Amino acid sequence: LYTWRQAGQVIGDHPGEGPKVFHFAGRYWMIVDQWRGIAVYHSPDGEAWTPQPRRILATPGAGLYPPRNSKRTIT
Repeated sequence: LYTWRQAGQVIGDHPGEGPKVFHFAGRYWMIVDQWRGIAVYHSPDGEAWTPQPRRILATPGAGLYPPRNSKRTIT
């Protein structure tokens, strides 16, 4: 990173922390912990961000392994 400029606040729709930005498949991606799931945004230029419709991990899943007291089995 040789040159950069501060553009000010680029998202502010929800509070959050720990934003991580990376370039992949021709656009910038930003993931942000919003304390109720991980928000995902994308941008063509790193300044105008579009949120994805749903947050990652907003709803807890069952995970790969069942709880120890579960009758579920892994197949």
